Amino acid sequence: MILTLMLTNNGFSPATLTAKPGQRLMIRMTNQTQRVAELESYDMKFEKIATPGNTITVFAGPLQSGKYKFFDDYSTTGVSGWLTVSGN
Repeated sequence: MILTLMLTNNGFSPATLTAKPGQRLMIRMTNQTQRVAELESYDMKFEKIATPGNTITVFAGPLQSGKYKFFDDYSTTGVSGWLTVSGN
């Protein structure tokens, strides 16, 4: 499953992603800011640097039902979002 994410000056859009349990996930994030960012998740075990205007891809899963946090590790304001895994 491919999930699309944008990093803007206001944070992640959307701020919450959703997926079903047991799926392998590809998360594509486009950095629409003018600064270097790092998409990171301790819960999903990934981290990748995104330069301004570029798109990165990270992989996660398969995951069990639950909430998984992701964040911009380079943010000075604590920009973060959530992946909610639920359903059949």
